[in-house]
Amino acid sequence: MAFRNVLGVTSRRVYNAVDRVNPTGTPRHDRRGKHVPKHAMSLSRKNLVECHVKSFPTVSSHYTRAKSPLMRYLDTEMNMKKMFFLYKEWLFDNHKDEEPVLLSYYKKVVRGFRLGFKPPSTDTCSKCDRYEVSKKDASTEEEAQGIQAQWDEHLSFAKKGMKAMAYMEKDNDPDTRCICLDLQQTLPVPRLCTNVAYYKRKLWVYNLCIHNLKTKKNTFYVWDEMNAGRGSVEVATCIARWIDDELKEGSFTTLKVFSDNCGGQNKNINIILFYLRLIHSTTLQNISHTYLLPGHSYMACDRAFGHIEKYIRRVVNIYDLKGYVRAIQLCTTSRYHVIVLRNTDFLDVEVLQKSITHRKPKPPYSFQNARSFKLLSKFCEGYFICRDYTGQALGSVRLMKGQARYTRRMFDLSAVQLPQKYPKIRRLQPGKMQHLQQLLDFIPNVNQPYLQFIIRKQQELDNTEEDDSTQDEDEDHLEYDSDSEDIVDDPQPLQYEDNSVSEDESDDLHLTQE
Repeated sequence: MAFRNVLGVTSRRVYNAVDRVNPTGTPRHDRRGKHVPKHAMSLSRKNLVECHVKSFPTVSSHYTRAKSPLMRYLDTEMNMKKMFFLYKEWLFDNHKDEEPVLLSYYKKVVRGFRLGFKPPSTDTCSKCDRYEVSKKDASTEEEAQGIQAQWDEHLSFAKKGMKAMAYMEKDNDPDTRCICLDLQQTLPVPRLCTNVAYYKRKLWVYNLCIHNLKTKKNTFYVWDEMNAGRGSVEVATCIARWIDDELKEGSFTTLKVFSDNCGGQNKNINIILFYLRLIHSTTLQNISHTYLLPGHSYMACDRAFGHIEKYIRRVVNIYDLKGYVRAIQLCTTSRYHVIVLRNTDFLDVEVLQKSITHRKPKPPYSFQNARSFKLLSKFCEGYFICRDYTGQALGSVRLMKGQARYTRRMFDLSAVQLPQKYPKIRRLQPGKMQHLQQLLDFIPNVNQPYLQFIIRKQQELDNTEEDDSTQDEDEDHLEYDSDSEDIVDDPQPLQYEDNSVSEDESDDLHLTQE
């Protein structure tokens, strides 16, 4: 009794220990938990639940995928009870012999898949946020209803833009090309896991995606900040390259473009003049550029960027521009087409402004609130501006100089030769160059040529006269660049945790660098 009281054990535990004494001195294995629980879920029922959950299409959050890369989101109109109801219907139609699981167990399985029903509200629409705050602060029910009505009208207007883009995906007209375009978040070079790199300025790499809404094909145009910036000139150049490649496969007369509402890149007079020059110089007769509402622009380019960012997170280090090219190519089983641009590839569309009179739209139209611009061969002296997504509320803006009637001889932008925007490489800030030099200590020697080339070219800009600052481009190209096939078939400079792409695959890649 005293022994049990001191140790705080019951007599049954003592008797059980005595009964389990083994003459060999080795205790017997514990035999508890060997039987199948009476209410245990069978493997077949569990597999059916998982099969049904996997049947729902999911998407990743474009704005928070960096913080929660494994989180996926179902349709916003879906909820747990609706999913469970659909599960029971699906089970009755396909597996009548199986009993449905309880709602609590179904919820447990859904949570195991890390599924959500509402994407996190990050980088949301500013108007929606104002409506939400105003509705909460409304003093009367009538005021709240009025705000809600305006909010609903705004959401309905945003959906019309998305529906217009979705409608273009089903367009079967062989003379029409439909694209959407977007710039990815800037990519740093070098991308290092060392803690010192977080406090250093890096070279930025830009990646513009043009997605063909009909063929679902993505084309990526990549360059670094020493070769060009990320404004309207760069966007126009990428569109021009895409159109040239598309015209090689066959002529077309209509081009429809969708993008976000970024003024510095997509919504400005340079882009309009670039389109007008296409009307004057090519077979294109109808060009429209539609701008989706800020905070409501969900494009296929965003999904492609999600694949790229997900793959980049698996890469230990990226030391040069080729590393990002390789990541873009290998992020999906269907190899993306990547074109690397150099400084001499970018066209200076700003010179077209010298050939026009920049007139502003007349009220009630305004450039800032325009939802789309249209350029037609029947109105070669200007463009049409539209306030909605129907394409009916049009206002015209004349860009031709003077008031005379339009003739091809008096106004022809195709006669304007577009010079190179950057005949020489761009000068980088001294502080950034100092940091890049310091980061070389964390890069293996075999991966240093790219940054060494950048540093050397910047030093030449500082140490020589402007007229003699550029050397022979072919020599520089040979010193830095390697055979383009190495980018696809020899991914050794990058350390991948998983590389499922076979080395015998080939891809058209144009990698040039001054």
